[in-house]
Amino acid sequence: MPTIQSVSAPSPPKNITVGVARTKYLAKVASAVAKPDGLLVVPPDGEREFLHPLPVRRLWGVGPVTADKLHAAATLAAGATAMDRPVNILLQYWALDAFRADRIRNDHGLAPEAGPEGKAAVEHLRAAGQAPWYETMAQAKELGGVEIQACTLSMDVLGIEESDLDPLVDGVEGVTAFYLNAGDGQILFI
Repeated sequence: MPTIQSVSAPSPPKNITVGVARTKYLAKVASAVAKPDGLLVVPPDGEREFLHPLPVRRLWGVGPVTADKLHAAATLAAGATAMDRPVNILLQYWALDAFRADRIRNDHGLAPEAGPEGKAAVEHLRAAGQAPWYETMAQAKELGGVEIQACTLSMDVLGIEESDLDPLVDGVEGVTAFYLNAGDGQILFI
């Protein structure tokens, strides 16, 4: 039986990776997982089983949420609640992954643009006793007025169940419900 390589490239052989799935998006993810030089078929009834164990960084088109972004959001939330301003946070994709109970305490890295100087500054702050972002977010919630919701579409795409999320997350909502429930509160998208 001919291989994909023998049919597509007579000489020299090339690495070819194919992902097959019900949607174009899932096929791209499957192709990325199968690299290099592989074939991965995701049957419709196996989509959740395929997606659930994957770290969210494996999803096509989703960039990393980094610790510096999470810390910035937590600091803004704490500042707003200290001024008695309600804060509404909608978690999508990478941020949602960062709020999983089994991953919330992980090091989520720095944005590439932080460079070596940014890494040195963060290490200095840690050594000086700066609280991790999730502790700052927990303190903001303790002050009151912070609602953290997980995006239903992101939950579906990532195969995440509400029970997978850290208790800091208050619930799961669609974008429209989130906006309606947020009212006039400060809105942070992570």
